[in-house]
Amino acid sequence: MSDLNHPASEEQDPGEGAVKASPATSSTGSKVAIGCIAAIISPIILVFIIIGIYMNQLHAMTETPDTPPEFLKLQPQAEAFDSAFTAAMEENLPDLAKFEGVVNFAPPMPCLEEWATADACSLFELDRSPEQRDKEICEGLLTAAMSVGADSALLPGEVKTRTLDEGSSSDCERTLGLDPKSYGLGWQWHFYVVKGTTPAGTPFAALLMKSSGSPANRGDLTEEQVTSLAKEQMSTGNVIPDTFSYSIISSTMFDNPDLSTKRADYEDSKVQVAAMLDTFAQMRLANPYLETFNAGFAAQILDTYTTNFKPKGSVSAVKAKDGSVHWIQVDTADDSFDVCVSVGVGPELKIGEDGTKETGMAVTGLPGVNVELMGLGQPVPTMTDKTEFGDYKLGTCN
Repeated sequence: MSDLNHPASEEQDPGEGAVKASPATSSTGSKVAIGCIAAIISPIILVFIIIGIYMNQLHAMTETPDTPPEFLKLQPQAEAFDSAFTAAMEENLPDLAKFEGVVNFAPPMPCLEEWATADACSLFELDRSPEQRDKEICEGLLTAAMSVGADSALLPGEVKTRTLDEGSSSDCERTLGLDPKSYGLGWQWHFYVVKGTTPAGTPFAALLMKSSGSPANRGDLTEEQVTSLAKEQMSTGNVIPDTFSYSIISSTMFDNPDLSTKRADYEDSKVQVAAMLDTFAQMRLANPYLETFNAGFAAQILDTYTTNFKPKGSVSAVKAKDGSVHWIQVDTADDSFDVCVSVGVGPELKIGEDGTKETGMAVTGLPGVNVELMGLGQPVPTMTDKTEFGDYKLGTCN
């Protein structure tokens, strides 16, 4: 797959590094902890916690550096903020569970280990649900954060912060609805960040993110439920509805990191097409019991794409003689990139089957944690049965 003429990963999420849980006492203890956490925590966070536990065990086998004196002096302030914010969260968003000792290794909330920073991080997580609770979560976060000193917010693509006011909740809700990106097993929306300083002079920030994904890919279903779901999908042809989870990472900001986030340029027609390909790859993985090239399935994918990304122009499925869909006609509003795009022609694109997921992701261009938009394939002169997922022909599908 060729890259677009823009950065492959324009917004880094907490998943691009790792989230680390408190030190485990043994490898057996780690396995038990992972099993318990898996039952309630979102997959994107869980992956990072597992990585963090592994990294922590490596640290246990080496000598840990001493915490610098300047960090030790600030830690009481960090702990005081953490206690105050936790109390505010318990009052305003009691459904969110707190995970002790969780730290995040990536921008925009770096939260390093104790010996590497004076900052302290905490993770608050709302269990997966079929309901979206954007308004409730935004209002709860703002009330909790403002009660300990938050006074500004940072929105995706903006450099300057906005003063918190009566319109901030609406800003937060809009942010959680902006063009999501795939992280392999689901979608993650943009971050909403609030900042401030406590009465004691402690700088802090809190980051809110929403993620969603198919229960079939998120470990939410029993074997019996999977069997039932397979039968239902093959009978009705309907996609599996996503479930949603919310995560809030709070941190003191003594190290003063850059909290700005960026957005892909969705005014760029090629970015819009890449987002459509991501949607096809993502939903194929999330719905392994539907026929890959079924016209009804393609219609549901395009509906999800237009809902999530709101492209300018139109997209339409092109049916083959047997009724299957292998090509999508994309007509941009400004005619800058009108193309016929391949969504695959061969059975190897049936991703999501046991033992073939990694291969499937690579073949279809399904992006992983570190890539936002995988990009287009190669330009081709004609529509043939030898094209690959993402290849495109300029003009119309004929």
